[in-house]
Amino acid sequence: MKLKHYLKLNTKIAAVLATIICVIIVFLFKDYTTARVRADGNLFFLMTEWLRAFFYSVILAGLYNLPSLLFRKRYNQKVEAKRQAQLDKDTIARTKRYNEILKRVFRKRSFEQATVHSIASQPTVELTNEEAAASLSKIERLLTLTSEDIFGPDKFREGTETINRYKRLRDSGRLDLDTLHAFIRESELPELYQRFALDPDEALELYTNMQERHQEIRSQSFAIQIGVEGEQLVRKELDQYADRYVTLYGNRIAYEEGKTIESDALVFSEQGLFTVEVKNIKSRGNHMIKIAKDGVWYARRSTSEEWTVDEQASKIFDQMNRQVYGTQKFIHDQTGERHTVQPVIVIANDNAKIENETDWIIIRPNQWYSVISRGSDSLSETTYHTLHRLFDTHNLGQRAFRHYDYLQEIEALSKNATILHHTLFLYSMMLATYNEMPK
Repeated sequence: MKLKHYLKLNTKIAAVLATIICVIIVFLFKDYTTARVRADGNLFFLMTEWLRAFFYSVILAGLYNLPSLLFRKRYNQKVEAKRQAQLDKDTIARTKRYNEILKRVFRKRSFEQATVHSIASQPTVELTNEEAAASLSKIERLLTLTSEDIFGPDKFREGTETINRYKRLRDSGRLDLDTLHAFIRESELPELYQRFALDPDEALELYTNMQERHQEIRSQSFAIQIGVEGEQLVRKELDQYADRYVTLYGNRIAYEEGKTIESDALVFSEQGLFTVEVKNIKSRGNHMIKIAKDGVWYARRSTSEEWTVDEQASKIFDQMNRQVYGTQKFIHDQTGERHTVQPVIVIANDNAKIENETDWIIIRPNQWYSVISRGSDSLSETTYHTLHRLFDTHNLGQRAFRHYDYLQEIEALSKNATILHHTLFLYSMMLATYNEMPK
């Protein structure tokens, strides 16, 4: 009890006692009181008696409440301990009832033994871009299924909310965790699901890691597939004019010791030689691309945004310069002749708006024929066919790059998705059991 409360309480008690005493005096000593009032001529006698009674009542109330003032901390602790003991008793009793109901619920639903499959090793394979795209297309169905089932943004939001609701139930104090944990450890649940029931943070961490990796694989597979789609679109356009020129796709040759160059397409025509680089950048959404005079590529989503440098795209000119140099050097080393190789960059989509301030040829796929028609060189049919055979003969084949073994990863993700699906069902079942339990 605080001093302020102590004084306030004493005053209230004293006022009540003084009033009671005065009432008793008036009724028990009626004649005496009447005589005194007549003698004094007013109620001064009663006021004096009330004040005297109030004074002694304050002393009595102070003595009565003094232990509470002096030992208020111990008293409060004792009261709190008593209250907490009752709460603990009620909580343990509630948890035991909850466990009994859960036991019956668990028996109706069996959970198979399971092990979390690791994706940390990220094994790699050597694949060309086309081989990687073909491999990724095999797992697209699994990616779509797992996205719809558990790893999609909406499903992930629902799943994490289920985990968090279970965590809130455990942390609410409405269940005794020691009693609940003892029941879970002795239950028929497999070890993995026991762990998740005991520690939902472990399940949440697994779920978050799996969802992030799932999105990464989808993004990486999408990027490779977009690139291949762009190359296929350009190939379809080039093949329309096969009677006017000949083309090699994915040609790679060695132009110096230990140095190779690879072109998405090499076109041999009477108007000259063209090395083609296909870029399917900014293929989704309404993007704007600007190529400044100094060769720096910029991008933005709308006219209201500032231009930002696209570091990756800005390397395209350096790449094309190497292709032109390597191709011309290879021809000269093999034939002794000098031919100009004209670089062409094809943006293989109609979404990106292009502002080209350079002299480089940057076109859409459907502009290809007009570029060929305006070629600056002049070759005989025999010459360009001879050059075509030269490059075809020395073709080293597409270069293979080290890629993550996505197929193995998505299989692990798919198995873990099943585990997470059962875990979320377990949490939902435990939450529903508590909510439906008679309180």
